[in-house]
Order: sequence, then C-alpha cells, then structure tokens
Amino acid sequence: MRSSTAPAPLDRFHTSMPFDRFDTEVLGKYWIPLSVGDTETATELRHRLGVDFEDHARGAGDFLYLPVVVHHRDGGLGFPAGAPDALTAEIIVFALGQEFLVTLQPSEPFAPFDEAIALMGRKPLLTASSRGVMYAVLWALNQHCERIVDAEGLRLASVRAELDAAADNRGPAGARLRSASASLNGIEADLAKVRETQRYLSRAAGHLRGQVGVHAPELDAPMAGLIADIESVTEHAHLEHDRVRYTLESLRAHLDVDRDRTVKVLTTVTAALLTPTLLAALYGLRAGLPDWEYGVLIALPAAVLTVVAVSVYVARRGGPR
Repeated sequence: MRSSTAPAPLDRFHTSMPFDRFDTEVLGKYWIPLSVGDTETATELRHRLGVDFEDHARGAGDFLYLPVVVHHRDGGLGFPAGAPDALTAEIIVFALGQEFLVTLQPSEPFAPFDEAIALMGRKPLLTASSRGVMYAVLWALNQHCERIVDAEGLRLASVRAELDAAADNRGPAGARLRSASASLNGIEADLAKVRETQRYLSRAAGHLRGQVGVHAPELDAPMAGLIADIESVTEHAHLEHDRVRYTLESLRAHLDVDRDRTVKVLTTVTAALLTPTLLAALYGLRAGLPDWEYGVLIALPAAVLTVVAVSVYVARRGGPR
C-alpha cells in the first residue's frame, strides 16, 4: 500500500510551500497537507497510501482519523484597536499513519499551522516522525486558542471598566449599557467556541499519546506537557467565561437600576402635573364646577402649589435617582 519513495503529493508540497526557515524536504517526509478542494491529490493519496477522508468514519485502513473543529482568527486578535475579527470555524481532519500524517484542511497553507512549522524548525526531533509533526500541529492550535482567550480577557476588562464608569456617573446610561451588553455577548460566544476547540484538541491529544507510548516513546514527556497545556488553556477559557457570566449579571443589575430611575422620573412628572391637568380639564368641560368669576385665579395657584409640594416631597426623599 505504501511506496518506498515519496509520492507525488509530497513533491507538490515541497514546491508550493514558501517556507525557508528549515529544510522543507525533511518536513515533507512525514506531513502531507491536503486542501479540501484538491480532489486530484486526494485521489492519488487514496490510491498510494490508502487515505480515504470520505470513508474515514468506518475507521478502516492503516490510518487513525481524528477530526478537530478549529475556531481561529486570521485577521489578528484585533485588540485594542477596534472590534476583533470574527472567529472562523474550520474542520481539520488528521489522518495519522505509521509513516505519514495527512491533514485535510480548508486551504494550503493554513495560517494557524505556521507556528507549528516554526516549532519544528526549532526542535528537529518533531520532524523525525508523523507523530512528532502532529504534536507540533496540536501545540500550535492550542497556542492560537490561548491567545484568543487572552484577547477576550482584555476585551472583558475594558467592558468592566466601562460598566464601573457608568455606575459612578449619575443619570441615565442606557445606550452605553446596551453597547456593553452586545460586547459581552460577543465575548461569551467567542469563549464558547474556544472551549469547543479545546475539547477536540484534548481528544486528539489523548489518542496521539496512546500512539506515542507504543511507537514514539521519545515524545512521551512532551506529550504529557502538551496535554497539561491544553487543560490549562481550557481552564483559563472556563474562568473567563465565568467572569463574563458574572459581568452580565452585574450589567442586568445596572440596566434594572437605570430603568427604575427612568420610571421614577416619569412618575414624579406625572404626579406633579396631575392636579393642574385635572383642573384644566374640568374647567374646560365645565363639569360640575361653579362658574366663578375668579375661579381660574383660584385654580391656578392651587395647581402651582401642588407642583411645588410634589417637588419638595420628592427632593426630601432623595430625588428621582
């Protein structure tokens, strides 16, 4: 099933990847990146190596297939200058064999894998087997998720500072609070996506460690560190998610206070204007009131006194805060 020489997909990989940080031929001996739309190479890999991504659910053949949902951000982390770019969801399928690692990915090159290539340039041990290459790729994806969590933590701190400033200022702040609510919902959604990616990474790392223990014991210690790093990033994302939930509850309390303040103002205005409005309506309709010559002169001071009395009462109670 496997040929003794590198197949044509490897030759294509050597010529298409513009990396000069280390010898790409060394890397290409074990790693074959496959774009989703490259049906020609997929057919060749199926015939030469037995890699079949279309039928991988059955688990047949000599390859272990591990899908990973990756949420990544190609346009940079986007903080603090403006809103960050939206996370893009992609499905990466790892086909891990004894000799090769084949990755089915949306494009080639795939930006989140650049850091894996740099890591393999620094640590030649990782380029000595397909499992070492997969270790580097999982490590790079975990690093990318960690940076996203860090950036969302900075966004959360900025939103919390805005909420504290709104709480210190008297007066309505509904527009700012609603803007903060939209930002918090976005942060929560991004953290949920990162946690999903971390679950897939944890599963893939667990399967890889089982392979390493049998076929590449020299990677056992690095794999233990990688699994610990994945768990650490997962816990960090969980902590930031809890902070977002707590901040959302605090925001709801701010919105309730702002709404109560508005209701109190409207109630005060209604109470102050109720008596003058009623007197004016009754005189206008002549509904049961005596047609006194000086009736208006009596009703007007009564209305003014009512407004003043309501205003004094509200002021003594602390005002419509």
